[in-house]
Amino acid sequence: KQWYQRRVRGFAMGTAPLCGEQYPRTFSTTRIPCLVQDRIEHYTDSRHVAVLCGGKWYILNVIHAGRQLTPIELQKQIIWIEEASKTDVASPGEESLAVMTSTERTKWAAFRETYFSKGFNKHSLALIEQSLFVAVLDDSEPGYDANNPDMLDNYAKTMLCGKNIWYDKSFTLVCFGNGKIGINAEHSWADATIISHLAEECFNWDIELGYTPDGNCRGAPRDDMILPPPRRLRWDINNEAIDLISIAREEAMVMRQDLDLHILKHDAFGKGLMKKCKMSPDAFIQTALQFAYFKNQGKFSLTYESSMTRLFRSGRTETVRSCSSESCAFVKAMVDGKPAEE
Repeated sequence: KQWYQRRVRGFAMGTAPLCGEQYPRTFSTTRIPCLVQDRIEHYTDSRHVAVLCGGKWYILNVIHAGRQLTPIELQKQIIWIEEASKTDVASPGEESLAVMTSTERTKWAAFRETYFSKGFNKHSLALIEQSLFVAVLDDSEPGYDANNPDMLDNYAKTMLCGKNIWYDKSFTLVCFGNGKIGINAEHSWADATIISHLAEECFNWDIELGYTPDGNCRGAPRDDMILPPPRRLRWDINNEAIDLISIAREEAMVMRQDLDLHILKHDAFGKGLMKKCKMSPDAFIQTALQFAYFKNQGKFSLTYESSMTRLFRSGRTETVRSCSSESCAFVKAMVDGKPAEE
């Protein structure tokens, strides 16, 4: 709340204020699958985060007795979840339940109505959907290795096509065993800049709050308050539903394998050099994309670039067609190696 109130009131491009309509939906928002058309639900009284750890779901209250938990208190609650997950046994179907949010929307809607409309399943699903966001504690250790470029590719694929991401939530925060993190955001409620600003604020707070020399959060829990431990969610998923979850998981694996994604680490220069050359970094990158595509394919293609329209009320994005007559002429001149008329 503190974050998006500050953003809504004070975010601007230069002196021009930008529409902040998207910010309040950052937390406590979910996309509900329906047979005809999905709907967006925003909850105003959420006080918890849904945590997936070791294939088990937990509810972590981040507000207790009218106050937000401090970083050190959150750390202790997360450690409690990690320890509990080592001995807790996942309910049948619980470990892969998140993949249902990646399947075809009509199938997910019918599944939800058939198997999650009553009892434990309905209650537990509601707690996930009404949470502030979903957090995944993943013990894998992705990263970058110059001698193993597949590591970075798999890191990105995990964040796009990971089996543990709850794709209906406004965003899923994945925390890996080596301290790396990733965020997967659902797109219908907002655009990429909103979640990017959230990540930027979190990094700033992380630096500002700091850690002790042994790597723990600073501060100490209040002695006058005993926090209740996180709660384990309960499920009653029958064999028919488990079979459908298994099918959805196989489909998700096929989608991941079909994704041709390779990440190149480029550190030879950045936007600073482009600006010194009095060039727009965006124009530089868009032209470079046109050049690379033409060299690879031998032709030009219509190109989509997203352009922010939040200078207007309720504005989100519009389309910029960066493949123009001028960009084509520039690319051809580069390929021919002959200077063209300016």
